[in-house]
Parts: sequence; C-alpha cells; structure tokens
Amino acid sequence: MSFKQTKVYKEIIDLIKIKSFDKAKEIFNNNQKQYQNDASFFSLLGYFYDFSNNYTEAKKYYLEAISLDPEIFDAQLNLAILYLKVRDFNSSEIIFKHLSKKKENCLVYYNLGLLQFEKKNYTEAILSFKKAIFQEPNFFPAQHHLAMTYEVIGNYSLAIDIYQKLIKNNIGRFNLGIIYNNIGNVYFNIKNFNLAYNYFLKALNCLSEKGSVYNNLGYLCFQIGYLEKSILYFKRATKEDETNFNYHSRFIATSLYSYNHKDLYNEHTKKFNLALEKLKSNKKNQYVSVFDLEKFKNKLRIGFLSSDFKRHPVSYYLLDHLDELKKYDLELHGYCNLEEKFYDDYTIKISKKFNFWNNIKFLNDIDLVSKIKKDKINILIDLSGHSGDNRINVFALKPAPIQINWAGYLASTGIKEIDYILGDKIVTPKSHQDKYSESILQFKKLWACLSVSDLKSLKFADNTPAINNKYITFGSLANANKINKKVLNTWLRILKHVPNSKLFLKSFEFKIQSHIERVKFFFLNNNIEKSRIILEEPSDRPETLNAYNNIDIVLDTFPYSGGTTNFEASWMCVPILTLKGDNFISKCGESINLNLNMEEWIAEDIEDYINKCILFSKDLNLLNKIKKKLIFNSRNSDLFNSENFSKDFSEILKMVWKNFVNNSNL
Repeated sequence: MSFKQTKVYKEIIDLIKIKSFDKAKEIFNNNQKQYQNDASFFSLLGYFYDFSNNYTEAKKYYLEAISLDPEIFDAQLNLAILYLKVRDFNSSEIIFKHLSKKKENCLVYYNLGLLQFEKKNYTEAILSFKKAIFQEPNFFPAQHHLAMTYEVIGNYSLAIDIYQKLIKNNIGRFNLGIIYNNIGNVYFNIKNFNLAYNYFLKALNCLSEKGSVYNNLGYLCFQIGYLEKSILYFKRATKEDETNFNYHSRFIATSLYSYNHKDLYNEHTKKFNLALEKLKSNKKNQYVSVFDLEKFKNKLRIGFLSSDFKRHPVSYYLLDHLDELKKYDLELHGYCNLEEKFYDDYTIKISKKFNFWNNIKFLNDIDLVSKIKKDKINILIDLSGHSGDNRINVFALKPAPIQINWAGYLASTGIKEIDYILGDKIVTPKSHQDKYSESILQFKKLWACLSVSDLKSLKFADNTPAINNKYITFGSLANANKINKKVLNTWLRILKHVPNSKLFLKSFEFKIQSHIERVKFFFLNNNIEKSRIILEEPSDRPETLNAYNNIDIVLDTFPYSGGTTNFEASWMCVPILTLKGDNFISKCGESINLNLNMEEWIAEDIEDYINKCILFSKDLNLLNKIKKKLIFNSRNSDLFNSENFSKDFSEILKMVWKNFVNNSNL
C-alpha cells in the first residue's frame, strides 16, 4: 500500500495544520524505514519542512520524491510553489509549465498566475487566472487575484465588477471582509474617498483580524486631511497587530504632525522595538567582521538606502552632494527601494552619481542584509526612517558596523542598532541627547545642504511683491497636512490684523477636494473673504519655486516645520517667519534662519509669531530691505554650498569609522 493511502498520511497532515511539528516528526521517524522507497512519503516530508519554513530541507525531500516517481504531481507542484516563495522564478516556471502540459489543473494555473504577477507579466497572469477559474469557477483565490491584477494595471472597473460578482454569486461569502477591503483599495486608487471609506468600514464588520483595514483607514484619512482621525486609526492597527512593523511606522511618523500626540512618540518607538525583537531573535543579527582594514585606509564604503531616489527632498539634498563626496576617497553604494516603473529623471541622475547602484525593492529583509554585508559596507545611511515605503527593520539586523539616520527622517528612529543621527547644534543640541536612541552627531553649520545645480536658471524677484501690489501676501508651500488647526488659527489672527493681506498656499494635497474644503471653509467660517485665500495644486518643480516670487513672507508650519520648502524659499530669497521648537522637526526653520543671519525672524512662541508678522508687514520699504539682505545672505550661505557641506560630511564619516576601529577588535 502506498504511504498516501494510509491513515498515518492523513494523521500527519492534520498535525501539520495545527503546527504539532514534534508529533508529526516522530511519526515520520517511525515510518521512514518502511517507506524509504515511497515517493509520497518524501513528498509529505517535504511539505512538512515547507510548512515549517525550512525550505532547504523541503526542497531536498521534494526532489527525493520526484527521483523516486518523476510523475508525482504533489511533489512537483509544491516544489514549484516553493521556488516561487523564494523567488527562483525560472525554476518555478519550468515546473508549472511542465505540469500544465500534463494536466489541466486549477492550482497549477493559479500559482502560475501568481508567478507571472510577481514577474509583472500581467497579461499572462490574467490568462492563467482565467484558466484556473475555467477549471474551478468557484475558486475564490483565482477570482481574487484576477481582480487584483486588473487593479494593478489600472482597469478599476473590471476589478470592481469581479468583486461585486463574487458577492452577488455568494462565492465570496467566507471572504467578504477581504472583498470589501479590496474594493475600498480600488476606490481609494481612483480617489473616490467616500466610497473607499464606506467599504473599509464594511470590511471591519466582517474581519476578525482588522489591522490592515485600520491601517488603510489611517492612510485614507491622512490623504484627505483628517490628521487626528488618521493617527487614531493607525494606533488601532498597531493594537490589532503589535508585530507589524509597517503599522507602527505609519503611526509613529504621522504622530509627528500633531501637538496632541507628541508625548506618544517615545512610547511607540519602544513598542516598535518590541515588535522587532521577534525578528532579531530568529535571525542572526550580529555583525560579523569580514573586513581587511588595510583596504580601508584610503577608501570607505558608504551605503545610502532609500525609497526616495526620485523627485523628492532626499534627491534634492543628494544631487550635488554625491559628486562632492566622491572627492574624499569614499566609495558610494546606492540601495534603491523603488520599483523601476516609478523611476523619474532624478532617479536617473542620482543613480549615475553612485559608484554602485542596486535596486533592492524585491529583496526580502534577510537577503537585503546579506547583500549589504557582501558589499562590505562600512557605514550605512538610512534616508527614510519611519516614513513612506521604508526598510527600517533591516537596520535592526545590523547589516553594517556603523549605521546613521540622516535627512529623510527628522526624528529619532528609536532603533538602538542605528548608531547616530546627523543634525546640527540647533536642531539636535547635545542637551537633547535623551530624546534620541541614536548618538547625536553635528555638522559644523547645518544638518543638510540643498543642491542647486538644477535651480540656477530660476530667477528670483528683486523686490518684495508688496511694493507693486500694495498689499502683503503670506504664503506656504508646505505639505498641507502640516497646516493643522493650531496653525490655521494662528494664520487667521494674522490675516485679521493685516488689512487686505492674502494667503497663498500651494501643495500636492490641494489636488484633493477635502483638503481644499478644509482650508477654505475654515477661513470662510471665520469671516475671511474668499478672495483673500489662494490655493493652488502642485506643478513641476521650477514652476512651484517660481511661485515664491508672489510671496512677501513665508509662514512656517508647526510643530512640523518646513525642511526642504524652507531651503527652497531661502534660495528664492523670501523671508521665513518660523517658531522655535523643541525637537528636530520643529527646529528646521530656526536652524535655517540662524544660518542666514535672520535671527529676528525666529519667534519665541505663537504670540510672538503673530506680533512679529504684524510688525514686518507694516513697513513695506523695510520689508524690501530685508529681502535685499536675504538675497546677499542666501547666495553666500552654507545652505547651498555643497562643497563645504560634503567636506564636513566626509570628515564626520571618517571620524566615526576611526572611532569604531579604535574601539573594536578588528
């Protein structure tokens, strides 16, 4: 009798499903001699190791089963799926196509579709999913992934149609929560936020595991300007799944925008670290030296890891900086966590400035750690922190001996394996060390330097616009999510005290109606005429920066101060009124103004902010003189001097490496 026909076979499968691995292993051991030539025995043994994530052993036993019986279907199918899981697409595809010629099978076509989806061969994936559905019309996973594929290629109506039919035909009755959540995602993508919100709420009522839906609701609310609601949803997501790094990162990063949640930051970075402990306990996270120090007397290997090598502030800092850094015998490695379809002109420019460019988007964490170690990176710099599509959990596995947080995330990561945060004496004074899990390093002048090689053709206004307009135009080009209720109330008081003044706001978020309504209705409801509030959608970068020529005074946001926007306003020679802060993100404007000798434009508190703004608005000739001063100061400042900044940066990198070598056993 074949092993597959025995009661023991079924018993082992049941034990595997409930993860009773020790008992299953005992039964295997007791039966191995009897079934040493039985392909089904080794096929199930392979499945046992597969299910327990020991892919090396699983592969060995699948191959043993196939050697005993070249036609054994289960072992071939599971081996192909294993290859898919470990992203060996070529091996996986060979087996799937072999099986599809031998047998019309729903699972073969479905998994072949998944493989083609992963390879971004979406047309072929659609055909495979349809073949799977033809074999088994009620097979939900194939229907589900067919709809997802249509969503990815932008055929949203077909995706919604499939989901609605699954509901109508009762095929998705056991998966209603997943279906509602996915329909919500589709409506979110087409910016029908009301319907997306309603479907996410429906999903909450159907799912027992609600973390992903709370995360989606948080992201949706953030996009439409409901900041406080967004933070609460992200917080719920972390409670639902305390081990999900992405949920924690979303919550941590979003809390920076709000006064109401400032005190929660340290608490939740600690919780994020607890989530990382499981990952670290299961993997080798200790850095193992593979360095021959003689090789690094003249050249250090510096890695920069980011999802934002594109039209983004990270690239605006790096563009000129990388060329200058290479002058100091540094070998630069770029690790790009961005799909190639999202590359833009800045990606191309930046990629050419690294000595080595690596797209690591589809590497899992362990493979990425291995890649960085193999590259023998001395110092790895994180440019994302908890923002966006980060890979911050990789840093907890310590792929490089020295790890630094810089520029892309202006707060502590809370991760003890990140050794340093790079700031300056204003944004990260040494007296604030208790706010950071990283040790503070300070640049001589300021924490970043804006690249201007691509901005030199821009013309700035010689005079403040109010000279001709006869009225003051206040402005902000900051992310509209930074314009919170306290900021709006402060700006309202300024507008009421400065007659005929206007407020000009330009932001990506003003493509979204809810953001427009949030700001416009606030001022209308507080008796500010519609004509005094000017909101503009985003445009390309040169046009955006040219908008500063219509602004007399830039009003900085708080507690999340402008970073890149304040650099850009300074390049366009418009004075910035900023508020003193108590942490990195709230002190950026302060640092920039001090470096421009614009100390009088730093307010002590909100009352001082309002009074200074009113005072600067009263005398247009004085305001014009301030602009003339700023024109001179900006063009002679370190805000835009990549040569000086890169020299300072290289000295810091070499200093921390020297300290590491002197204090280690290398």
